[in-house]
Amino acid sequence: MGKPLPIRGRYAEILAGIFLFLGFIISTSTVNPVFGVISIFIAGFIAGRVYFFKHKKSPILPSLIVIVAFIVGFLMGNIWSSRLVVFLFFVFGFGLSYWLYMKKILVSFKSENFLK
Repeated sequence: MGKPLPIRGRYAEILAGIFLFLGFIISTSTVNPVFGVISIFIAGFIAGRVYFFKHKKSPILPSLIVIVAFIVGFLMGNIWSSRLVVFLFFVFGFGLSYWLYMKKILVSFKSENFLK
């Protein structure tokens, strides 16, 4: 028997697998197409926030792998609505969130002036 794979340093792949499965489960559990589109919009909004806060401070590739794994899992499990519409709502939520944080309309609670 060979040595087991080291978990240390492979967190991105493990998280990507978890989020791929999570996206699939969320997608298959939302039977109503409206709830599916709303949930993917919220997921895109959260992904835009994560991308905004990670892209200058730490390596961005692990975060992108996890985000892409989630959207792929969601699209694989999506059988009640159009995959193109779902993907466009994800991109819209991602872009809106990134733009709102970039223009400082939304800010993190950890910053000094979070109340405007």
